[in-house]
Amino acid sequence: MSGLGVGVASGIVIAVVCTHCCTLLVESSRVLCKRLRVPSLDFPSTVEAAFLTGHAPLRRFARPCRFLVNFMLCFTYLGLPIIFIVVISTSVQQLVQYYTEYELNVRYYILMLVPFVLAMGMVRDLKWLVPLSHASNTLFLTGLSITMYYVLREAPSPIAASVRQTGTLADYPLFLSAMIYGMENIGVIMPVENTMRNPKHLVAGPNVLIWSMAIIAFCYIFIGAAGFLTFGEQTRENIILNLPIKEPAAQAVKVVIPLGVLLSYGLQLYVVPVTLWSGLRHRVPEARRPAALNLLRAATVLVTVVVALVVPNLRPVLALVGAVGFSTLGLLLPALVDLAVHGAASSALRLTKDVLIVLFWLVALLAGTYSALLEIRDTYFAEPQAA
Repeated sequence: MSGLGVGVASGIVIAVVCTHCCTLLVESSRVLCKRLRVPSLDFPSTVEAAFLTGHAPLRRFARPCRFLVNFMLCFTYLGLPIIFIVVISTSVQQLVQYYTEYELNVRYYILMLVPFVLAMGMVRDLKWLVPLSHASNTLFLTGLSITMYYVLREAPSPIAASVRQTGTLADYPLFLSAMIYGMENIGVIMPVENTMRNPKHLVAGPNVLIWSMAIIAFCYIFIGAAGFLTFGEQTRENIILNLPIKEPAAQAVKVVIPLGVLLSYGLQLYVVPVTLWSGLRHRVPEARRPAALNLLRAATVLVTVVVALVVPNLRPVLALVGAVGFSTLGLLLPALVDLAVHGAASSALRLTKDVLIVLFWLVALLAGTYSALLEIRDTYFAEPQAA
């Protein structure tokens, strides 16, 4: 979408900005913990406390901003399982078509997944979800290793000499949103810090955050660039779809990665019903709460299935989640929290930097959302042209 040169350069810039915003959130949370004399704050509480302890005009925005964080967390972590369903169904579709030569719309494969994702989504206890996540990571690592073998095996590809270094301006917002989706991990930063034996090591000393973000950025940029050099303009949104379907090792990838995605479905969905239940729990009679919670979890799973049925295309869904959810959580809110915490003490450099981050968020939000919705409209809702 962006071209090789622009893609690599943009990936590095986005990684630096996302890492800096995570650092802003952690440092602001520590300042607020000292002000309020509490041991730790989660993401919504950090944002709320920043406005409550800021200048008087800001205090009325504290509750709305807490609601915004919770809403965006739900939106974002509801989007991830939708993407997972699309990844699984498209991979299974490709395998079945190869072995049976029978073409079936991907939506039928999504419907076939309902019992499996429903079973994963109904798991309420983290002590069961964490082992499943470990198994998922093992499968991901196996699939990624085989994928990189195929990508590097073809290098240097004859396609490499003709790949574009720059893309079209119209396609760039989708790329930008997808990169933000891949780089951002703002939703897990505060839980990680609050459970670390030495929380100071997250952004100081060993600086776990910078090292982990550097590894994530390298993996995304390297795999993306290597895949583009190998497959050129034919590179798919899900690179495992580019692997040669006739080879057994490639077929194994199309099994282990979707299986890994399925095993992590419940953990990725976990935050949504928990967040919704915290606001609904007091309205439900105690005797009916277990059944109500199960109903809420089932409804959440079915929402992800319905959205995947409506838009079974990875690129616009991924871009929409990145443009709206991750950009708001990972760009806008850390910058606003930083400004609210430091207030009048903010230097000209801090003020300029935070304003630039907000402007970057605005561009990503508007351009990414518009491009994603436009692609969804053109793909699924455009009227067929008369012959």
